[in-house]
Amino acid sequence: MLIRTATDADIPAIEAFTMTMFPAIRQRLAALSTAEVTTLMSEWRRAHATPTEGIFVAEDAGRIIGTLFVDRSEAASVGWWRTFRLMRKHLSWWKAIEMTVILRQASLPIGREEIYISGVAIDSTYRRSGVAQQLVSAAEAYARHQRKRVSTVLIEPTNQASLNLFQKSGYQLYGSYVPLLGRLLLRRSRSLRLQKELV
Repeated sequence: MLIRTATDADIPAIEAFTMTMFPAIRQRLAALSTAEVTTLMSEWRRAHATPTEGIFVAEDAGRIIGTLFVDRSEAASVGWWRTFRLMRKHLSWWKAIEMTVILRQASLPIGREEIYISGVAIDSTYRRSGVAQQLVSAAEAYARHQRKRVSTVLIEPTNQASLNLFQKSGYQLYGSYVPLLGRLLLRRSRSLRLQKELV
């Protein structure tokens, strides 16, 4: 099993894995074929100036079995309107709005010396085997190399496995967060915000 940074060639496999691991996204894209979903998500990812920077994958026998995404404050990101326009090319108005809110929730406002971890997902066959911990450690090493001092993650209050993972890794509760649009349009509850000092 190998933990490594993603390459451009990994994007289709990453998007397919994301669709499998995050059913809320796949549900909203149910009208599209698998190929259309992969194209849509790849377009959104490639709209970033550096589409694979800060993406870590766990690989076993040539297959992606885990992912983790890192956002940096100075990294180029795709704004609300541009995200909506990309989604609208393939989806109805309402589905495009829903997907925009879901995807943009990954863009938590963070400080200049901070990173934000999201999209941690592990294939069910490999859970409780230390894969997630290795991905988190790789993200933190990347953050230190980027001279970041704080690592932040948002976790749903009911996601006990993720809470256990990050608390064991030294993260502490720092409050809660949910974008206003997420509350108004999708009635999403607040997520717990955990942080760790990277020393």
